[in-house]
Amino acid sequence: MDAQPRQWQWKQANGELRDMVCRGLLLMLERAGAIQLPAARRGSPNRREGPKRPEPLVPDNRPVRGPLGELGVLEFQQVRRTPQEPLFNSLLEQYHYLPYQQPVGEHLKYLVSAKGQVIACLAHGRRQIVEVAENFPQECRHILESLGKVYQNDSLAREQELSPEARLRFHQEHSGPVMKELPEWMKAQFTEHRTEPNSGLGKAISYFLNHWTKLTLFLSQPGSPIDNNIVERALKKAILNRRNAFFYKTLNGAHTGDLFMSLIHTCELNGANPFDYLTELQRHAAELSAHPQEWLPWNYRDTLARLTTAAAA
Repeated sequence: MDAQPRQWQWKQANGELRDMVCRGLLLMLERAGAIQLPAARRGSPNRREGPKRPEPLVPDNRPVRGPLGELGVLEFQQVRRTPQEPLFNSLLEQYHYLPYQQPVGEHLKYLVSAKGQVIACLAHGRRQIVEVAENFPQECRHILESLGKVYQNDSLAREQELSPEARLRFHQEHSGPVMKELPEWMKAQFTEHRTEPNSGLGKAISYFLNHWTKLTLFLSQPGSPIDNNIVERALKKAILNRRNAFFYKTLNGAHTGDLFMSLIHTCELNGANPFDYLTELQRHAAELSAHPQEWLPWNYRDTLARLTTAAAA
């Protein structure tokens, strides 16, 4: 009995049952005449209630100290039906533009953490300002121009290939004054009653102030990035694949689709054209079967070059 759950993949990453997989199989067995399910129980339509609003929670705001390389692997944790789920729901309620609802795929609840601590992203705060810029043009322009200077400084640091320590000193000298003035300006919006806290701009400013320590780690920690856009871009690959996943008929089909999604993204990370890569794998199927380690996205072009040179000799 132990091998069967693993074979059919009944459980999610957090150990909970995959409810829809179980229900789908039961319906298939009933249609095939193998079992008979009890009649469906339906509640009264007059007792429908909306989802309960999550309680406001504040994540651990202590900064993660040390070089970026010491953070280890970022953890993408499935938090549905775990002690971390209330925190996810609360963050969604406070910072998502739709507040908390039960969206399609609401069982896909992930938090990103390093060393067991949830991490924040400066670009997420900036994005909230962009979304309300049309209604608060002057205020948002000030914030966006300030953040633009920080991103420009980070771009210069990359161009100069500064070490983590040199990059830290560079940001402290050039970005430090900007990031010192910005929270003072934001607090003045509330204390001088220039901005209503419950307005779109007020909520965006509150996000910055509530997470300021995490958002400014690049001013105190060597190697700390100013945002996690690279992580969000990686997650978008899975989101794009999610719609296609609705049409997989078998677990093997879903596994194959996920395999191709991983290959395509790995190609992009290594500067390879995914279509060209997959085409070359088909053209050199025999060589691929004999030496698969030589046909990976990061080295297949070297292998092609060797084959071309050998053929021309």
